[in-house]
Amino acid sequence: MNPTEQEVYLKELLGIDKAEEDVHFHDTDDGEWLPDDQVQLSETEENNVQNYVESETDDNSSSEAESDTEASEDYLVARDKTVWSRKPFPQHQSERRNILKEKCGPHKSTQMLSISDTFKKYFTVEMVDIIVRHTNAKANSTYAAYNSQIPEKIQLKWDNLTVTEYYAFLGVLIMSGANNSNNDHSTEMWRSTSYPLYRASMGLNRFWNILRFIRFDNANSRVERMKDDKAAPIRDIWEMLKANLTKLYKPSECLTIDEQLFPYRGRTKFTQYMPSKPAKYGIKVWWLCDSKNAYPLAGQIYTGKSLNGRETNQGERVVKDLAVQYKGSGRNITMDNFFTSLSLANFLLTWNLTIVGTLRKNKKYIPMEMAPSKARKEFSTLFGFLNKVTICSYVPKKAKLL
Repeated sequence: MNPTEQEVYLKELLGIDKAEEDVHFHDTDDGEWLPDDQVQLSETEENNVQNYVESETDDNSSSEAESDTEASEDYLVARDKTVWSRKPFPQHQSERRNILKEKCGPHKSTQMLSISDTFKKYFTVEMVDIIVRHTNAKANSTYAAYNSQIPEKIQLKWDNLTVTEYYAFLGVLIMSGANNSNNDHSTEMWRSTSYPLYRASMGLNRFWNILRFIRFDNANSRVERMKDDKAAPIRDIWEMLKANLTKLYKPSECLTIDEQLFPYRGRTKFTQYMPSKPAKYGIKVWWLCDSKNAYPLAGQIYTGKSLNGRETNQGERVVKDLAVQYKGSGRNITMDNFFTSLSLANFLLTWNLTIVGTLRKNKKYIPMEMAPSKARKEFSTLFGFLNKVTICSYVPKKAKLL
């Protein structure tokens, strides 16, 4: 019992009323006024007070022990003092705002189109025109510089790339991937025994030249733009493609977020090295996709560390950037432990979005009872509940945790 409680008990035994509590002196039998700390109790009064205090202390300690036992059975406490309930909160019918009422699927403008016309809805003529214009500018300037250096030789001339020819070039790239020829050398693709579409589209030298001179932006302003954006050479085309992906499809109620490494060993300022991936080198992109058909809804290129240093809570920031366009739609997003966190789950609830994801075991808000332990039985499951968030720990085998 703390000193304040003991003082209250003493005042009750001595018969001090509330009016006298405001006065810090007590009237004694001899008519003298003494301060509180100098009040003398008789032997009988001292014994009564001591017995009373001891009995109250014993009762409080026993009741506290019982309450602690009950609390440990009903709650799980994490290292950061987050308290999870073992018992689920009362469940009710899903709120009407959480029921997806949008019609999902491709936009009606693409339903009666051919495959070629549908592709041009995503990779539009406006996008191709930008690429063709800057590619021709690069090729013509290169040929002009070469001709000026060697004027005595035959002057070379670049045949300007057209929109139709560029679509044929894209068709060769797409078919090489569909036929698993994307890792073959181009000379193998143009052999007579290979797929005939490659030779029918264009010659091998023309294919090489397009690969050599292809550009996606204005080279004159690139240096200035790259000061703020490492992906400036492809930024405009990338943003136009993302807008078309979002505009032409309505996703289902379940979405997913994950990363993808596009194999690439060319010269960029944002090529990533990921030894866990098969390609190891490439361009890293975070995607938000429809879980039913893997349709890409939104993407974000990772360009490396910013000028301000290492980014904190990067996974949360990526999820917010990609999911903001579906704010208030009631959809669910599935993700891995790079993105998932308790703060993100609570934040997305304010957007009327839910998540399902795995957690790294070193998170401080995970209860110690859910840590890997040999004491836990195989195939056992432990749940924790916090407001509208549920955490689950499953043991598929001894000393292993999911």
